[in-house]
Amino acid sequence: MSVIQTTKKVLQSIGLLEPLKAVKYGVKNCAHLSREFFYRLPNPLRKLQQSLSQDKKVKRAREKLRREGIAVLESYLSQEQLREIQADFERFVRIVEASEPGPMKMSPDGGALHPSVTYAEESYIADEMITISNNPFKHSAGFLQLALDPLILEIIAGYIGKRFMLQQATAARLYPNQRTDFGSFQWHHDSWGRKINVMFLFTDVTEKDQHMSYIKGSNNTYHSLLRTSINDRFTQEEVDAACGGTEFKCLGKAGTVFIFDANGFHRGNRNLGAKRDSLITQYTAGRYIWGFDIPEKHLARLSDAQLSFLNHNPNINVTN
Repeated sequence: MSVIQTTKKVLQSIGLLEPLKAVKYGVKNCAHLSREFFYRLPNPLRKLQQSLSQDKKVKRAREKLRREGIAVLESYLSQEQLREIQADFERFVRIVEASEPGPMKMSPDGGALHPSVTYAEESYIADEMITISNNPFKHSAGFLQLALDPLILEIIAGYIGKRFMLQQATAARLYPNQRTDFGSFQWHHDSWGRKINVMFLFTDVTEKDQHMSYIKGSNNTYHSLLRTSINDRFTQEEVDAACGGTEFKCLGKAGTVFIFDANGFHRGNRNLGAKRDSLITQYTAGRYIWGFDIPEKHLARLSDAQLSFLNHNPNINVTN
């Protein structure tokens, strides 16, 4: 028997093992909450810079984000832009559904909060009835332009208040499915403190379709280490007890955009209504950064400012 095993046995026999575990967890939880606090603090100079924006749409969206955790840009995409992206989306779905899942990759190392796992970069997941890509920009220059939309980045910049970057992106088609309350189709948060998700709808979404729900005002919640690294899924009762905010349903016409703080409680909802096509782009101040393959020809449509922002992510791979 090792020294550690012997020590544990002795502590257990005299009734001190559980209290020591509680103390150890308490120390770790305090460290976790301290890191979260400092991670969310804005850079005062950047915050001052961003506060000078005179664009009314930007200012309204930021106020909504600060107050409720979610802002909506209704029918934001032009009809021409929407038609182009819908065509790209159909091609992406056909390619993925005609292929085997893969390639298999390792997710970024998120330390204790989110250890690396193996995942299929693109696949049709039969039991979830989802076609998804975690590397969507190789399929569409339009997807990339949405991820780098200047007005949306300006909204995010003023909310995060420090240097940030494109952290992850997924394009997904959610088919009708009567199965619910699994995976991200439960109440959860994204485990990364101040993190902004932007969801672009490419199909109309009503309450009868595959919609997302968000709890207004839950964006400033501090989640314990236990409910971050061990279990970040919550029951309705736990959500009600945690913040008491009202549920907002993300419904809208194709071309609508939802910008939300993913630290707040949110969930997907599945039912037998229409399918949902969407792109979700995600932004952090440097946590858990994924890589992307971007064809060089797609970069030609970007401005110098967009290229500069894209390069904040060190894991961009430009392909021929």
